[in-house]
Amino acid sequence: TATQVVAKIAGIELPQKQWPELIGSLLSNIHQVPAHVKQATLETLGYLCEEVSHEVVDQDQVNKILTAVVQGMNSSEKNNDVRLAATRALYNALGFAQANFSNDMEREYIMRVVCETTMSPEVKIRQAAFECLVSIAAMYYVKLAPYIQDIYNITAKAVRGDEEPVALQAIEFWSTICDEETDILEEYVGDTTGDSDIPCFYFIKQALPALVPLLLETLLKQEEDQDLDEGAWNIAMAGGTCLGLVARTTGDDIVPLVMPFIEENITKQDWRQREAATYAFGSILEGPSP
Repeated sequence: TATQVVAKIAGIELPQKQWPELIGSLLSNIHQVPAHVKQATLETLGYLCEEVSHEVVDQDQVNKILTAVVQGMNSSEKNNDVRLAATRALYNALGFAQANFSNDMEREYIMRVVCETTMSPEVKIRQAAFECLVSIAAMYYVKLAPYIQDIYNITAKAVRGDEEPVALQAIEFWSTICDEETDILEEYVGDTTGDSDIPCFYFIKQALPALVPLLLETLLKQEEDQDLDEGAWNIAMAGGTCLGLVARTTGDDIVPLVMPFIEENITKQDWRQREAATYAFGSILEGPSP
C-alpha cells in the first residue's frame, strides 16, 4: 500500500518540481540488503513510472531507474519476489525508455535480460517477461529486427509447452506485431505519396511458414466446456484470434498454409479436429481475396 501512496504523491508533486530527492532516495534503497526493501522499492519505481509522465523525469534519472530495474531482473538476483517486482516495474517503465531503445548497446542489454527472464523457473516471472515483450512490440516495433528470430524461438517454445498464462502472452506478442504491421500498411495505402512514416519489416510474412503451423496446433487445445463461460479466454481462442490477424496482415499468402489443415480435419471423428478446422476456416475469411 505504501508503494502506491508514494507513487500517487509523486504523480502530484514531481510535475511541480517538488520532492526532487524522491527518485534518488528510492534508488539508494536498491542496494539495501533486506530483500523486501528492494522488492518494495522496485514496486514503487514501477508505480511511479505509471503515475508520472516521462517528460517530468530527466534522462539521467531515467537511466538510473532502468539500470536498477534491469539489474533486479537479472538471473544473478536470487530472490524471486525481487525479480518479479523488477520485471513488472520494467513493464511500466518502458514508456520512459525511448532514448535507451535508440542506443544500440543499451537496447541490446535490455532485450537480452528480458529474453533471459522469459526462461525463469517461476511462472509469474515468465509471464511478466512476456508481457514486457508484448509492450516492446507495440512501442518499439522498428527496433525489433535483430531480435525477431530469437523471439520466435522463445515464443514458440512457450506456446507449445509452457503454462497457459505464459503461452497466452507469447501468442499475444504475435497478435501485437500483426496490429502494428496492419496499421503501418493501412497508413501506407491511405497515404497518397505511398510513403509511411514507419517502415514495415514484414515480420509476419517472413514468419508465416513457421508461425501458421504453430497457431494451427493451438486450435486443437480447446477446453472441454469452453463455451460455457462468457469471458473465457484460452490458448485455442488466442491462437484463432492471432490466426485471423495474420490473415488480415498477409492476405492471400496464408491460404495455402491453412487449407490442408482444414481439409484434413474437417471430416475427422474427434470433435476437437472438426472444431479446429471450422475455426481455422472462419479465422482466415478476412484478409485473403475471395
